[in-house]
Amino acid sequence: MESILNSTCHGPCATFSTAADYFETRSNLTHDCFNLYNIKYDCGTVSPLGALTAYLNRVDVQTSLHTPQSDTGKSSKKRNKPYPFQGCNSEIMQALLGPANHPTPPAYFIIPDLISTHNISTHIYHGKLDMLINHIAVELVLQNMTWNRRQGFQQRPTASFGVRKGGSRAGSTAQPGNDGTNISTGGIWTAERGLTYHLFNDAGHVVPFDQPEEMFWYVKEVILGGSE
Repeated sequence: MESILNSTCHGPCATFSTAADYFETRSNLTHDCFNLYNIKYDCGTVSPLGALTAYLNRVDVQTSLHTPQSDTGKSSKKRNKPYPFQGCNSEIMQALLGPANHPTPPAYFIIPDLISTHNISTHIYHGKLDMLINHIAVELVLQNMTWNRRQGFQQRPTASFGVRKGGSRAGSTAQPGNDGTNISTGGIWTAERGLTYHLFNDAGHVVPFDQPEEMFWYVKEVILGGSE
């Protein structure tokens, strides 16, 4: 604990960085795998980002999405090609998080302003197995955020969503129901004062990859409000 609170490498209270260093060092020594995006992934897990990048760089997909075309390049062929999709772009990250910008954390102003001032319904979701942006930290941030004249959620998120009877749900442990059928849930959620929060079971950083059926339901029923 002392090494985390007073890290010589990352400074004080470097809990996440210290933990990440530990898992990386352990993986190098034991030749096993640890993935910050999903703590259940092992060495044989296929990364979802490769398939996502290939899909979003398909010409027909980019045409359907009306992807802007590049206006740079020496030849007209290069200028007329859509911008390539990148899962992570270091230049964008540096521009957004660089010292010159001093970005304000969204929970300080942006999210409360969207909900309270502009009356925009806001939806936040997370995968329970994501360590990179872990749900415990996010829930603490939300509980310290003030919107519509109150701080945090007044009730702990406990309501289930994505309840499934019978069969099996990938990666989850089903529990027997009162009628003898197995019951499993997609996760828990809550909604108060214009803000909804969903925590997906058995999903990491890329929830649509780990739980596509539950994410389809979420987009249709929560974001679109049940519209077709």
